[in-house]
Amino acid sequence: MQRLITLKDKRSATIREAKVSDAPEFIRHRIKTCGETDFLGNYADEVTLAVADEEHIIEEIAANPRRILLVCVLEGTIIGFAGVSPASSFQI
Repeated sequence: MQRLITLKDKRSATIREAKVSDAPEFIRHRIKTCGETDFLGNYADEVTLAVADEEHIIEEIAANPRRILLVCVLEGTIIGFAGVSPASSFQI
C-alpha cells in the first residue's frame, strides 16, 4: 500500500506501510513528537526502544494480516504514523 498526497504547501508526501529500515527514523520521530506536548502516551525521555526492538515490532505488525502500521514520509523524513490493530481476537 502506498499513496502519494499533496500537502497544503504543494509538497508531495507518501503514505505507506512501515518497513524495518524505517526503525531509526521512526524512533527519532516519536522522541521529537513526544517532546512537543504533554498529551501523548509518553514523554520524550520515556521513548527508550533500541533500533533492534523497533525493527522487531515493525516485523511483527507486518506479519499479522489483521494489523497495519502506516508512515507518512516527506523528503525522506517520517512526519507521521498511524497503526490499526484489532481490539480483541474475536472473529465472526
